[in-house]
Amino acid sequence: MRRQDGRLYGRGTVDMKGFVATVLATVPEMVNAELTAPIHIALSYDEELGQRGVPSLIKALCEQVAPPKAVIVGEATAMKPVFGHKGNLSFFTNVKGRSYHSSRMDIGVSAVHVACRLVSWLDERMKANRDAQTENGFTPGYTTLHCGKISGGHASNIIADECSFVTEIRSIPQEDPKAYEAEYSAFIEREILPEIQAIAPDSGVTLVRRAMVPGLRPDPGGAAELLVRDITGYSGPPLCVTYGTEGGQFQQAGWSSIVCGPGDIAQAHQADEYLEESEFERCLEFMQTLVGRHK
Repeated sequence: MRRQDGRLYGRGTVDMKGFVATVLATVPEMVNAELTAPIHIALSYDEELGQRGVPSLIKALCEQVAPPKAVIVGEATAMKPVFGHKGNLSFFTNVKGRSYHSSRMDIGVSAVHVACRLVSWLDERMKANRDAQTENGFTPGYTTLHCGKISGGHASNIIADECSFVTEIRSIPQEDPKAYEAEYSAFIEREILPEIQAIAPDSGVTLVRRAMVPGLRPDPGGAAELLVRDITGYSGPPLCVTYGTEGGQFQQAGWSSIVCGPGDIAQAHQADEYLEESEFERCLEFMQTLVGRHK
């Protein structure tokens, strides 16, 4: 880490080692205070790889401690309370075709063409969501379906026998992203497979799950909201974001959850990622107030 011009530079300073460092710096105050309620520090792993670490963490907490009154997830929010975020379901679509010279499209199955039809389905489905959106605090205010990477084919004059792409469904918390996955699978079964397997019986489409991150539903009047509003003094309308956190998984466990941490999410995952020292100080004050509320 490098300290320069009132900023702390280093990978992860915003997302989210700054919050972790602040929490750990407050541990001596927690230990010396006569707390009326315990404050648990819950550190997970592989959050960026589909949140693989938090399920076992939640399981251990359920087995070893009383249900927490509130969960504060310290992702970057500029120390403003975030009450909701979208879910994220991600999977690979793998298409198997039949290779042949491109002059004989009648007896070949282009995996690239099939993949393009499927990507077009995603786009059309998202447009339907856009046209039907209502005000819900999110920007954009609808579930998005996105293909960010696609790969397939060998040469311009060879029918592609394989193609793979990644799909990401970022759903508003009121909707289940798995329902979109099921709708997508039904389209493949109904429209794609009969057509391509009539030409090449061994052709097909398979889906492979990458990650499933549940959304965080706003919980007006919930314990986490009341606690964080009290500490921060925030009295505005509920704030919602489009990026995901582990907050949705804690909420699924039945615990009131909210997101509040130092830094600007726009600085995360950047080569020159940095945390303003003023944000660090605000977070430290937040933690000290939290401890003071439970003396």
